[in-house]
Amino acid sequence: MVERWLTVISLASLLKLSLAYNIHLSDLYGEASSSNHKLARILGRQVFEQNLKEVRIEQLTHGPALMEAQRFVLEPRANSEGSYSRDGEELIYVLDGCIDFYLDESDHHHLEVGDCLYFPSVRLHRWENNGTTRVSLLLVDTSVPDDSGKK
Repeated sequence: MVERWLTVISLASLLKLSLAYNIHLSDLYGEASSSNHKLARILGRQVFEQNLKEVRIEQLTHGPALMEAQRFVLEPRANSEGSYSRDGEELIYVLDGCIDFYLDESDHHHLEVGDCLYFPSVRLHRWENNGTTRVSLLLVDTSVPDDSGKK
């Protein structure tokens, strides 16, 4: 149903699928770039939008790399629709707005503009924009799938 656009899938579920198939998240929502371009121009980025454009993810890196970077734009009340985890490490940097981030449900962080959160991605994590304004984040992670041919 998701493939035929008859239903939407949560971001948390998309991340779990990418882990299960050992592929980049971007491979699930658009044409994967086979190039190793180092420049990601604003007009040429892969974009994923979810839940009537409440969540917008702009892919900032292309091809195999040690890091994957994305810009998240989150409308008020947008959330990750569940917790997720994966191998690697994650860095969240708040560009605009403020966001609530939860690690293992017991570790709550209210992040504001300029705040940076760095953590092992194996910790269950989720986020919520509980504010009344749009949030913009830079997310960088090292959960790059291996290139051993497994898919």
